[in-house]
Amino acid sequence: EWQVQTLGVKELWITDDNFTLNRKRALDIAQMIIDRKIKVYLQLKNGIRADKVDRELLAKLKDAGLWFLSVAPESGSQETLDRIQKGFTLEKVKEVVAICKDLGITTCGMFILGFPWETEQDVQQTVLFANALDTDIVQFARYTPIEGTPIYEEIKKEGMLRDDAFHDISPQVGFANYQPVKIRKEYLSSMYKNAY
Repeated sequence: EWQVQTLGVKELWITDDNFTLNRKRALDIAQMIIDRKIKVYLQLKNGIRADKVDRELLAKLKDAGLWFLSVAPESGSQETLDRIQKGFTLEKVKEVVAICKDLGITTCGMFILGFPWETEQDVQQTVLFANALDTDIVQFARYTPIEGTPIYEEIKKEGMLRDDAFHDISPQVGFANYQPVKIRKEYLSSMYKNAY
């Protein structure tokens, strides 16, 4: 309220990666914005968990000013979703995007290509799912292993890590510091470009 009334802010990008994790909190915030008649556009660009929203919550957020949100299934393979412990299904992602379209909320789909266990067919499946999901915007990132995570230790044991320094990594445009064993390097680079 202070930002809008005093500073003249017209739009807020809420960078909380788990804004809808606590459904009641998200509903309460939306209701307070509505009750106080705060006219502001809202974005949840960092993404929401597909299993933590429903039509009621999305409609309330829309009434509060939400115009844009990201969903991050990461993969078009249910097996990969299960392996990275997303906790929801591809069908749930489709449902959320459909509700957003119905409510007039612009959507972005965020995906990762090249998980260590994936095959070239898995990468293609993710690209096809992203296309079929039909979000308004899409973002593809190359899988980047993060030191200290279970997957990092797994790929280190399998010898997939290269010696590149982490500061040379950019998941969107740079080079991953590992090469998945089941995907040809040229294929991953080509599919990354073709995905867009």
